[in-house]
Amino acid sequence: MHKPADCFDSFFIFMECPRLPVVLLRDSPKVHLVDLINTLTPTVIIADGSNYPSFVRMWRKTCADKGVSFHDTASEGAWVSNHSKTGT
Repeated sequence: MHKPADCFDSFFIFMECPRLPVVLLRDSPKVHLVDLINTLTPTVIIADGSNYPSFVRMWRKTCADKGVSFHDTASEGAWVSNHSKTGT
């Protein structure tokens, strides 16, 4: 289980919210994605538009092989979380 993250609403009121098991890859990091997936167990990996296309293709295949959702903002646009706010 992931620890809660610190969240603030528009009035800057603190609340606990769930930490999403999401990994953002930017600026073409040289990361062994299988090890990262095995260690962090993310549900989705997001690659932003700053990554080399060849890296993105490789990461997409790795995620498919490991059963992890993958989102490429360069080709798919913004990633929108579907988690709901807890509390009120």
